Amino acid sequence: MCIRDRWWFAYEPRHKVETRNLRLGAQLVRGWRRARREPNFRRFMASRVMLAVAMGLFTPFVIPYAFSGLGMSAAIVGLALAAKMLSNSLSNLLWSHLSAVRGNRHLLLVAGALEAMALALVLAIPLLPQATLGSLLGLRFDPPLVALLLVMAAAGAGESGQNTAHMAYLLDLAPERTRSVYMATYYLVVLPMCFMPLATAAIIGAQGRYMVAFALGAVAMALTMLLYRRLDDLRNGPQPAAPASAATASQLEPRAK
Repeated sequence: MCIRDRWWFAYEPRHKVETRNLRLGAQLVRGWRRARREPNFRRFMASRVMLAVAMGLFTPFVIPYAFSGLGMSAAIVGLALAAKMLSNSLSNLLWSHLSAVRGNRHLLLVAGALEAMALALVLAIPLLPQATLGSLLGLRFDPPLVALLLVMAAAGAGESGQNTAHMAYLLDLAPERTRSVYMATYYLVVLPMCFMPLATAAIIGAQGRYMVAFALGAVAMALTMLLYRRLDDLRNGPQPAAPASAATASQLEPRAK
C-alpha cells in the first residue's frame, strides 16, 4: 500500500500526445507498418521474444530442480531465493549508471551476459563434486550449493538489467508522438510467450528432464545475444527520439513487487 500511495506524488512531465482517435484495428496496422519499415525495431522485438523463450525454459524451474534434481532442503532453497532478490534490487544501482554512461544497447549486452552465465552455471552443476566446503548456521556448503547461489544471484541481477534495458531502449527507439504504437506492437508480439512455461513443463515431464530444458534455454539465450549485437547503438548514432535513461524507464514503468 505504501508503494502504491507513492504514485500520488509522481510527476509526469508535459509531452505531446496523439490527438487523433483511431480504432484498435487502425492502431495495429500502424504498428505492423512501422515494424516492416524499421529493421532495428524488428530485431528488437525478436530479441525480446527470444529472451522470453530462454527465461521461460529456465527461470520458473530452477527451484523445482534444486528440490527434485539436487535434493536440497527448503532452508537452502530459501537462501538461494534471498540471493536472487538481493541481487535483483542492488544491481539497479549499477544498471542506472551503466545506462547513462554507456547506453541501453550496452546494458542489454551486459545483462544478457549475466543471464547466459546463470544458464551455463546451472548446466555445470551436475558435473560438480559433492565435497564439503564448510558449514554456516547449520547449512552444509558444497560446490553444487555454491553454484546454485551464483546462478540465482546472476539470474536476479540479469533479470533486473533486462527489464530496465528493454524499456529504456524502447523509449530511445520510439518517437514521442507515436510511442504508444511502438509499445503496443512490442507487447503484442511478446504476449504469446506467457505460455512458454507450459511448454517447458511438457518438456521436463515426469522424467525430470531439467537439463534438456536448460540446454534449450542456453541456445535461446545465445540467439538473444546475437540479436542484441545487431541492434543499433541509439545513444551514439541517429536517434529518432530523446535518449531514455534507466531512471526514466523506471519512472514510466512501475516495478512489480
